[in-house]
Amino acid sequence: MSDAIADVLNWLESREDIQSLRAAVCDLNGIMRGKRIPVEQARKALEGKLRMPYSLIGLDIWG
Repeated sequence: MSDAIADVLNWLESREDIQSLRAAVCDLNGIMRGKRIPVEQARKALEGKLRMPYSLIGLDIWG
């Protein structure tokens, strides 16, 4: 685990008022898409192991 990830996790543990995080990406139309995750899953998100649906980057016949 990198020092940066450890620092973020320590900061989150010290902030008991934070209960969830928002993981978001920008789709091809410029709209933010994402999901809310509990703080307990922060390590998973910071290590790049959070799963997001492929439909976020998919296009339909309308573009």
